[in-house]
Amino acid sequence: MPKRTPDPNHHDAIKSLKALFASDSGRVERLSVEVAGIAFDWSKTHLDEAMIGRFSTRLSNCGFDQARSALFAGEIVNLSEARPATHTFERVSGTGEEASIAAARRIRTRALVDAVEAGAFGDVTAILHIGIGGSVTGPALLVDA
Repeated sequence: MPKRTPDPNHHDAIKSLKALFASDSGRVERLSVEVAGIAFDWSKTHLDEAMIGRFSTRLSNCGFDQARSALFAGEIVNLSEARPATHTFERVSGTGEEASIAAARRIRTRALVDAVEAGAFGDVTAILHIGIGGSVTGPALLVDA
C-alpha cells in the first residue's frame, strides 16, 4: 500500500457548517444518499464534493477496489495469518468450504438459541458473549437470544 502523504488542501477545505449551508442551498440533496434503507447525510460535516473527490482518488490510488474484490472472493487478505478474512461468509455471502463452515455455525447457533428458549439449560438470566469482531453474527446472536 502506498505511503500516505498529507493533503496540502485539507486545512483550507474545512469551513464552518454555517458558511457551507449559507453558500449552498442544495447541499443536503447533493450530500445525502439512501442505501439499503439506511440514510447517509454528509451535508452536516465539513465534507464537500471536492473533498469527496479527493477521497475517491485516494481509494483508487491505494487499490481499494482490488482489495475489496479480494475480500469478497475469499482470497488471502489477512496477511499476518496468511488466510482469508471470513467476514463475508459470516454474513451469508460467498461459496466454498469457508461459506459451508459459516453456514454450519449459524445452524449450531440457532440450535443453541432454540435449546435455551426451550429451557434446556434452566432459567437463563444472563449471557456473556465474546464475539467475533465486527461481524453481524455476534449482534444477531444477542438479538435472537
